[in-house]
Amino acid sequence: MRQSFGIVLDDGIMAIKSVLVSVDHTFREINPWKLVIGTAVSVILLQRIQRIWRASEQPIHLRLLGKVFSVICSLPSIRKRFEKELGYTQQKFFREIHKCDNTGLFFFMLPESGMDSVEIISIAEQYDAMTELNVLSGKVSGAVYTDQNSKQSDLLSKIFDIYAYANPLHPDIFAGCRKMEAEIVHIVGNLFHGGSNCRGTVYLNHVTSGGTESILLAMLSYRNYANVKGISEPEILVPITAHAAFDKAAHLFRMRIRHIPVGNNQKVDIDKMKQAISSDTCVLVGSAPNFPTGTMDDIEQIAQLGQKYNIPVHVDACLGGFLIVFMEECGYPLMPFDFRLSGVTSISCDTHKVCVLFRNLRCALYL
Repeated sequence: MRQSFGIVLDDGIMAIKSVLVSVDHTFREINPWKLVIGTAVSVILLQRIQRIWRASEQPIHLRLLGKVFSVICSLPSIRKRFEKELGYTQQKFFREIHKCDNTGLFFFMLPESGMDSVEIISIAEQYDAMTELNVLSGKVSGAVYTDQNSKQSDLLSKIFDIYAYANPLHPDIFAGCRKMEAEIVHIVGNLFHGGSNCRGTVYLNHVTSGGTESILLAMLSYRNYANVKGISEPEILVPITAHAAFDKAAHLFRMRIRHIPVGNNQKVDIDKMKQAISSDTCVLVGSAPNFPTGTMDDIEQIAQLGQKYNIPVHVDACLGGFLIVFMEECGYPLMPFDFRLSGVTSISCDTHKVCVLFRNLRCALYL
């Protein structure tokens, strides 16, 4: 057995030597400067091909078809037809968005004389009446996430009246704003089990202007962290059902993004996510729940992937974050989705959704 293996090994070595001699003989006839230039050009071409290949999730043939379509659309006769159709579409869109405007008012510039408060309020009420739907009826999805409560509205209005002119950019002047922000992020952090009784205190967090900003800030953090680790082209892995803000983040911060398909249960396919992980992956994303179907991804398994491959995990809880944190208390326990999971490193959540608060207040939490 050993003798046979030795013979095979010797034959292999002889074959390799023969190939090397042949290659050496072939390139001996070529000038060295040609070899240098040829090698450099080959490397540049390979890098270019790699960038093109990784620039998009779309298969190459679909991208080629897209290029061909763009060229066809640039032809004068075709472009003229497109512009004509675009004009019709713009007119239709204009009529659609203005069909409920019966005020006859539109201010293009400041009025010559000032208006008194009665007139201003009257105009505001006319504008408010342009809304055809009763958004407070609970039958409008994706705009208002809470019933209107007169006592709650009065309370919020009074608080807004107190702090309407406060500027949180100057915490030394508006100390009360700074304190409230600190209290908000600590309260929310503890709701998501980020306190000292878990894995340590949530030590970096923000009150943001929206769920999109929360996601953007989280992705920016992971991009910068990846750059520090030497990853020049960080990649985000998100379920195909994830919020569009992740695509915005990839575009704004020059990151790549890969959309992972979901299974029949509308949860991200963990095996597909695992297969998509590469040395450039800077964050794994899961939704709790997602916007299109309202299902929760298996955050526990995503967190396990994050731990196994040393990749941060972001949980987007913007839609139902302030429902799921109370589900267990209400007798509907859920699988872990927050900082109780060792792999979870950040969470985004919206206080204006089912938390009975005004819009434009969200939180981004990091552990």
